[in-house]
Amino acid sequence: ANYEMSPGSKLELSYFYAQDQLRFSDISNSSTGERTQDQENQDIGNSVLSLRYFNAIKNNYFLTAYVGYTYNEGRFRNINEFSYENFSENSQQDFSAHLRDLYSRINLDILLSNNWQWKNGIESLYHTINPGNLTEIERSQSMDFLNETINTTNSSSFRLLESSVYTALEGYVGSRIKIHPGLRVSTGFSSRSFVRLEPRFSAQYELSATTLKFNAGSFNQYLHPIVYSNSEVQPMVVWLPSNHKRLPQHSDQISVGASRSFLNNQFLLNLEGYYKRYKNLSGISNVSDDFDLFINTEEYLVYGGTGRSYGIELSGEGYFFHKLKVEMYYNWMRSLRRFDSINNGQEYPFKFQREHTFGLSAFYQLTDRWQLSGNFVFNKGHRYTYPLGYVDNSLLADNYFIFNAKNNVNLPAYHRVDLGFIWNKELKDDHIFGVKFGIYNLYGRRNLVSVFPDLGGGEELEFNVK
Repeated sequence: ANYEMSPGSKLELSYFYAQDQLRFSDISNSSTGERTQDQENQDIGNSVLSLRYFNAIKNNYFLTAYVGYTYNEGRFRNINEFSYENFSENSQQDFSAHLRDLYSRINLDILLSNNWQWKNGIESLYHTINPGNLTEIERSQSMDFLNETINTTNSSSFRLLESSVYTALEGYVGSRIKIHPGLRVSTGFSSRSFVRLEPRFSAQYELSATTLKFNAGSFNQYLHPIVYSNSEVQPMVVWLPSNHKRLPQHSDQISVGASRSFLNNQFLLNLEGYYKRYKNLSGISNVSDDFDLFINTEEYLVYGGTGRSYGIELSGEGYFFHKLKVEMYYNWMRSLRRFDSINNGQEYPFKFQREHTFGLSAFYQLTDRWQLSGNFVFNKGHRYTYPLGYVDNSLLADNYFIFNAKNNVNLPAYHRVDLGFIWNKELKDDHIFGVKFGIYNLYGRRNLVSVFPDLGGGEELEFNVK
């Protein structure tokens, strides 16, 4: 919703809500009458409420203010059932975690002489983090006898206040060189306080049809994401604030690139290469038991990790025959991590490394009101730690997996094609009413959702991809 308070002054209110659900169930019946059922439910919800105020003060001062609230919640339920004749067992785990954020930001942009801009701002972000609450229910029934135990574990909440001030200049040095130096001072307050300087600099050199680009900067993150899941679609993530063990994650990055227009500016091509290095990373040192990672977090984590990533990004867009617009991108990248106590201290691929991603979109204007669209997406599968083997129960030890390296295989690639039809009608006062009809995953590709071991009583270990 928009409200124009006065000429040059506007108020905007927006709200967003989304709920994603994932359901998995596996039922098996043996020839002897035994029945087993494994069920996994995941519900991920997020909502965003924001208020934005814009005011043009005189001719060269522009003020923008934001306030907002976000809420992210994850709920997971695992159910394992076994039944045979008059006997049944049921094991259930209910886990929930959430992250609440309150944020505010004020920007003041000032137009200086010779088309230079001076950009200033202050922002604040207050996090309330609940890493997880777990309820475990065990039931067994034989004939008329029922036995039930319920255990509930609640983890302590964390709070983190992030604040920052920044200033930057942007303008031309001569007629072809544009520079953008800036400095951001960020702070994080939790059980310990941190202050960090984050310089940034960018420049571009403009020719008639080609622009050369350079960017460099330092960044700090006071929330550590801990990811643990075999799910490709909805991984389990808990966020932890920086403290005396978890120092703020730091990255330095540099990129160079070029863009060029062709065919009288009908086609634009961008090429960019980048390199990033990280320090003070957090990681999981060993495999946790179901949700215990999110309850007894410190038992599984290691700190002080380093990393690096590098890659090439290629993108382009163009117009053909006055009715067809085509957009494409291709990215190649590598992302690596290293911890002293993980993978024997050797560097290993990051879990969410996707070496190749490709996308192609097309939009064709059929008539004044009808538009046809198509989209193709291809992502190489992320990394996964695949064991060498499995040792079954014995008198000396419980069952366990044997591993030789972390994130040692790629999971199957993700790809799909979507089609869409858009109908638009112009209304009064430059408003447009539109209806979109779409077909998602046109050829029914069964993309990966989760990976889990299937022991199944056989001699060989197999991993099911669902």
